[in-house]
Amino acid sequence: IPVYLALFNLHRRLQPAVAVLAVVLFFMGAAVYFSSNTIFSMLALSSQYASALEAEKPLIEAAGRAALAQGADLTPGTFLGITLSQLGGFIMAWGMLRGRLFGRWTPWFGLFGFACMIIFFPFAAFVPAQFTTAMLISMFGGLALMIYHILLARRLFLFILARASTLIALREAVIEKRKLAAINEEMEIARKIQESIIPRQVP
Repeated sequence: IPVYLALFNLHRRLQPAVAVLAVVLFFMGAAVYFSSNTIFSMLALSSQYASALEAEKPLIEAAGRAALAQGADLTPGTFLGITLSQLGGFIMAWGMLRGRLFGRWTPWFGLFGFACMIIFFPFAAFVPAQFTTAMLISMFGGLALMIYHILLARRLFLFILARASTLIALREAVIEKRKLAAINEEMEIARKIQESIIPRQVP
């Protein structure tokens, strides 16, 4: 989420429509994914299972299987959230390519990786018979996204260093301006003192 906020801040003037659409899709996907994911319900069921009686454990196991069938990863229950977030990443990479702040290779790796993952998730969720073929696609997509995130982190770090250098330079310029203003003020005071002591005309 912080990465997408940083990318939105960088592209909101260069590619405002693309940046807004990408961030909206990503946050919608994240919200849908977390609301449909069963990690918290499984945590609660595991706590109940640990303290349950033997007669109650089969019921808790059945509830756990039902929760996994509904909201486990790579199932129809989480398909919409994951797909929306990957689509948001694809659109953001497209905006990065058009904005040219990150060069050419970084957005192209992102476009290829997100496109592979967008193809992979429907196969994994709805066509389990083709899961092996889908995994081959996701393997190339995952490698591309690893390179994309490494290049993205490197470029963002360079942006931070450049911004920090700019802020330091501005701070030093402000300090020098204040020093110059103080010197000018002292010179003006000295001039007034000199004028009050030395007459303008010789008697």
